[in-house]
Amino acid sequence: MKFKNYLQLLRVNNYIKNVFIFAPLFFVLKFEKDLILDTFNSFLFFCLLTSGIYILNDIFDIESDKLHPVKRNRPLASGMISVKKGKQVAIGLVLISFLGIGLLNKASLPFFATYLVINLLYNFSLKKIPIVDVIVLGFGFVIRILVGSSVSDIPPSSWILVMTFLLSLFLGFSKRRADLLLPNQKANQRLNLKSYSEKGINYLLIIISIIISISYIFYVVSGEVKQRWNNNYVFLTSIWVILGMLRYLSVIFNKKEYYTPTTMITNDRVLQLIVISWILTFFLIYWL
Repeated sequence: MKFKNYLQLLRVNNYIKNVFIFAPLFFVLKFEKDLILDTFNSFLFFCLLTSGIYILNDIFDIESDKLHPVKRNRPLASGMISVKKGKQVAIGLVLISFLGIGLLNKASLPFFATYLVINLLYNFSLKKIPIVDVIVLGFGFVIRILVGSSVSDIPPSSWILVMTFLLSLFLGFSKRRADLLLPNQKANQRLNLKSYSEKGINYLLIIISIIISISYIFYVVSGEVKQRWNNNYVFLTSIWVILGMLRYLSVIFNKKEYYTPTTMITNDRVLQLIVISWILTFFLIYWL
């Protein structure tokens, strides 16, 4: 039971967010063994860093988490793991991640450091500022791309950076919407929730999803992509992006439940099928 508590403390289910580190390799079709191995190692060290930060977040938010109908079951809020032990684990994970990435690829160190500083600032003050709180989280996903680029020595495409940031905004506002649907959250959760409304966030999600879809279509029909893939059919992958957006919006708009982005991605079979189909379409185009 204790091991399970520590796994929950590390938020292992959130590691799926760190797959953005592999994006530079995926979009430039570099599947060399050494590059994949180095990128995977960077992924592991970044997972340790994010786990350490998640624990620090839980320590900062422990009092409000105790009032949250879902978060109150987390190890620190429930008392299953002490705050002192949580601090020790968090600091240890952060130090190991920096030591590991420093030995593997020093070029990634500035991005690890930036991610840590941004999240500390987020906890101290930025999370209290509406819109800014989501933008800050969005930069976290961009940093993941930059980590992957630094370890693989692949310059990040401006298209990928823009779409990653937009997608992170989409996911961030989705999380805020989920918080709003919980009872009494305006009173006992993040102070900035009172500045959001479900209707306003719904409009934002629709607008951002349209911008993401259009941006992706422009990307896959660009000369840059056609030249790299030596293929005129990459645009077919945009079908899955549009379907994915529609599926996500359909679920969160029609089901008045606490659906966080991570919950959606890990539990919704239709959305998982769409993502898998998107990836398989890329490989089919590449091989055929």
